[in-house]
Amino acid sequence: VEFILPGTYDISLVITTSNGCKDTANTSINNLPGPIAEFNIFNSCIGETANFVNLTDSNSTTVTNYEWLFGDGNIGSDINETNNYPLSTSLYNVTLIANAINGCNDTLQKTIHIGEKPNPWFTMDVDTICQFANVNLADSSFAAIGEIISKRTWTFSDGTIVKDSITLSHAFANTGHYTISLTVTSPTSCDSTVSRDIFVIGSPNVQFNATNSCWGTASSFTDLSTSPSGSSITSWAWDFGDTTYSNFQNEVHQYVLPGTYQTTLIVGSNLGCYDTLTQTVSVYENPSAWFGFSKACSNQPIQFT
Repeated sequence: VEFILPGTYDISLVITTSNGCKDTANTSINNLPGPIAEFNIFNSCIGETANFVNLTDSNSTTVTNYEWLFGDGNIGSDINETNNYPLSTSLYNVTLIANAINGCNDTLQKTIHIGEKPNPWFTMDVDTICQFANVNLADSSFAAIGEIISKRTWTFSDGTIVKDSITLSHAFANTGHYTISLTVTSPTSCDSTVSRDIFVIGSPNVQFNATNSCWGTASSFTDLSTSPSGSSITSWAWDFGDTTYSNFQNEVHQYVLPGTYQTTLIVGSNLGCYDTLTQTVSVYENPSAWFGFSKACSNQPIQFT
C-alpha cells in the first residue's frame, strides 16, 4: 500500500477462521513527507563536461544529502554536479538519490546520450554585396554518424537572429563589414558554430525630376541621383513607360498620346550597385480652339464668339 499524502493513518487487520471466529489488530502509521527528486542534464557531447542541475523538491522536509551515480562508475555528492564521460558515444543511466532528515528518500534515473557534435557549414552566393540587396544563404551542415541536426540558429552581426531555417535571404541596411554565424545543434544538446564574413558596399541613391507636358510638347527628365563616397554613377537606364528607352543621363522625351505614364530610372555605380525609382508623368490633352461670328456688314459691329 502506498500513501500519497503525508499524515497519520489508522490500519486494522481482521482475521476470521473457518468456524466464524474473529480477531482484530489495530495500529497507526505516520506517513512522513519525502523529497521529490528531479534534475536536468546539459552538455552531453564528447569531450565536454556534462552539467547536472538539481531541481529536487524538499516537499516540506529537509534534504540532508544527495547521491549521484553517473553510470560510468563515477559518483558525486554535491547539490549540482558535473562529470566527464569517456571520449566515445554511448548511453549512460544517471541516478540521483535525495535523502531527507526524517529518513525518507527518493530516487530518479535518467538516461544521458553522449554524442558527437555536428559539422557546421553554409553557403552564400556572394561575399561582397550592395546595401539593401539580399545575400542568399543555405545550410550545408551534416551530423555525425547516428546523429541528426535538430536546431539551427542564424546570427547576423547587425543584430538579426533567425531560427530553424535551412535557407534564407538577408539584406543589410548599412554599409560595412559584417559576420554571419550558423549554430547547429543535435538532440543531445551538442552544438557547433561556423562564421563567415561579408562586406556591404554603398548603393547609389536614385532621384530625378520629370516635368509634365501638353500633348505635342516634350517632357524633360533630369537625373538628380547621388552616389556614396568612393563610388560613382556610371550607368543610367530610362524606361518612359511607353515602350521607349534611353541610356543618357538626362533626356527630353515627347509622348505620342496624352495620358499618364510610369517612368522609371535605374542608376548603376562603378561597384556594381543599383537603385531604382519610378515616378508618374502626365501628358495633358490640348483644348480645341474654334469660334463663330455674326453677319458682317459695313459700318456695323461684328460679334465674335
